[in-house]
Amino acid sequence: MKFLTTLTLLLFSCSIFAHHGDSLTYLTPQDSVFLTVNESNQKIIIHQFEKKQTLYSLAKFYGLEFNEVMYYNENLEKVSDISVGTFINIPIPNKAIKRYQRSDFDVTKHASIFYKVKKGDTLYGVAKRMFRMPVADVQQRNNLMDNNIQPGQLLHVGWISTEGIPREYRKLKPVPPEWQASQLNERHYLQAKGIKIQKTQSGVAAWNKNSKNEGKLTALHSSAPINSIIEVTNPMNKRSIFVKVIGRPSSKVYYGPNVKVVLTPKVAKMLGARDPRFYVNINFLR
Repeated sequence: MKFLTTLTLLLFSCSIFAHHGDSLTYLTPQDSVFLTVNESNQKIIIHQFEKKQTLYSLAKFYGLEFNEVMYYNENLEKVSDISVGTFINIPIPNKAIKRYQRSDFDVTKHASIFYKVKKGDTLYGVAKRMFRMPVADVQQRNNLMDNNIQPGQLLHVGWISTEGIPREYRKLKPVPPEWQASQLNERHYLQAKGIKIQKTQSGVAAWNKNSKNEGKLTALHSSAPINSIIEVTNPMNKRSIFVKVIGRPSSKVYYGPNVKVVLTPKVAKMLGARDPRFYVNINFLR
């Protein structure tokens, strides 16, 4: 048990400073990949951003669309200028996790995956429910003397390919619903664009940061036709969301006459907004 405790502490300290790949690759066999499970029971690995890596190629490496990476990383601000060492959340499908080293397993093309135990976890739940492995296998692999595990403890649960995750592994994990709705709105916008004139506008967007009602992909806009689709872009991170206009902003209620568009909390968060007022670029059709 002393060996396990030492190993766990060592791995945990390495997780803070772990490097994922280099300027040429995104994962190497020397990397340790740390995995958590979010509130939706999705498996999330933490990728530490390295020099010369880009978010676009990172998304492609892990079999994701760019917007999907944005969805799981709302705190990213300037996607074109991400600091080295930034942690990026990457959802991974079960198929991408190799639980065992079969006869065709190549150790030079895989990195180890460690699950970080959270409060309320049991060894049975981690082994059987999360990773579909016999409890005894997880015990043996991690030198566990019994079934006791502690929050923060790291359990070796498998390996991930250093060659990336094929997109087809994610065929059962579509684009998150909010982004699907935005993509559908975008199609409607592009269809209308062929017969209408596009107007461009820049100004202040507002949203109620304390609202408990997340809302749908809708907005109040100063001049775009009611029920039309507009494109709202946060120039700080280049994120764009297509939303439906359902009314006009009121200067008395929404922070003054300089506000061009009022967004729901859902839209603002998808755009990576932190302040109740932020600068946006808007495209709409008339």
